[in-house]
Amino acid sequence: MSTKNCSPKGRTTHAPAPGPLVRPDVHDGPPAPDPSPGSQESDHAEAVAGAERDAPKQAACRASRRRHETAEHGAPS
Repeated sequence: MSTKNCSPKGRTTHAPAPGPLVRPDVHDGPPAPDPSPGSQESDHAEAVAGAERDAPKQAACRASRRRHETAEHGAPS
């Protein structure tokens, strides 16, 4: 078995780009308000459904959040 480039199975190692990664600041308007407890619950339920790979449950959570946003905040985001 070859150890070309000092890695097992002859694979070359991945070297990250030099320097820090910089994300540009984008300011399109006022900052978004903090999510309400109801929105946070929906986000958490959707994340749990995603971890369980339950697509129908994820879709139901997204629909529930949209209904909550419309009822509580006036418009979906």
